[in-house]
Amino acid sequence: MTVEVSILCMTYNQEGYIRDAVESFLKQRTTFEYEILINDDCSSDGTKKILQEMQNQYPDKIHVVFQRENQYSQGIDISKEFLFPLAKGKYVALCEGDDYWVSSDKLQKQYEALETHPACGFCVHASYCVEADSKRMLSLSQPFESDCIVDKGILLENIHPFATNSYFIRSNLYKEYLLSSIQSLPAHGDQKMSVFFALHTDTFYLSEALSAYRVLAKNSINSFIACKSDEEKKIIALDLLKRRNALVDVANQVSNLKFKDCFTRARENHLLGYCLAINDLTLLKLEYPNAYSRIGIKTKIKLFLKTVNPSLYKIIKYMYSMKNFFAKKIEFDLK
Repeated sequence: MTVEVSILCMTYNQEGYIRDAVESFLKQRTTFEYEILINDDCSSDGTKKILQEMQNQYPDKIHVVFQRENQYSQGIDISKEFLFPLAKGKYVALCEGDDYWVSSDKLQKQYEALETHPACGFCVHASYCVEADSKRMLSLSQPFESDCIVDKGILLENIHPFATNSYFIRSNLYKEYLLSSIQSLPAHGDQKMSVFFALHTDTFYLSEALSAYRVLAKNSINSFIACKSDEEKKIIALDLLKRRNALVDVANQVSNLKFKDCFTRARENHLLGYCLAINDLTLLKLEYPNAYSRIGIKTKIKLFLKTVNPSLYKIIKYMYSMKNFFAKKIEFDLK
């Protein structure tokens, strides 16, 4: 049987998470053949051993590329150089090693969505945000209540509005992205992809939550930033702001200014993200008063307490974390 879908997974030092990810791949129920392609970026923990064991158990389904030295630290694009060249599928599905899927029908539903909507080259879906180790639900990311074709502005204006582990893409379109000027920019990959695909195809959205994103997972970029000092966080946030704006500038030129208004609003959202990261909305209020007016009162109170009364803020944050302790645990669900 011909391979229809290639699952691309990148992992590094994720021994506590990688088994969940791969098992959620293996539990997919499909009417088509799919393959699992994994890149282990020279992990120094038990990740490699787990992957060797699973590859030996499913040699016809799983193929792992074991790196002898870390490629990410050398600026190598792992998907472009190592995984996608091996892909045989008509479609590719993405999921990093510290995330996992929660439905056995995820691939089938996305496959059917694009098969029945030929104008769409990109499919995404709702997802859960979970506490990394306990898997307890922190929030549900569900931008729309029903299935739909996404307005291009949603992808162009917002900061990667859908979880990367929901990305399902036509392989020929993914190849175009990997060879594009947008892909070579230093912005985050998930945002680069959402912008590129918005410019080149229609996007189909499934309202059912089919995956889980681990918040502050060990060895993730977010957990790395969380450990930094306030001054270091400000430097990182400013660099991220510049990268995001550079991305929209290039995309604006690539699209011949067709989505100029969308990219103006994107800059507003980028500045909002920056101001929230440094706990100061003053710059946003000066630069984009309309964007400032859209911020909810809860967010403004949160930033006020963090600045004026950090002790009270810590108490409230702790109480909120206790509520999360009793939240629903998001596991893989075979329906």
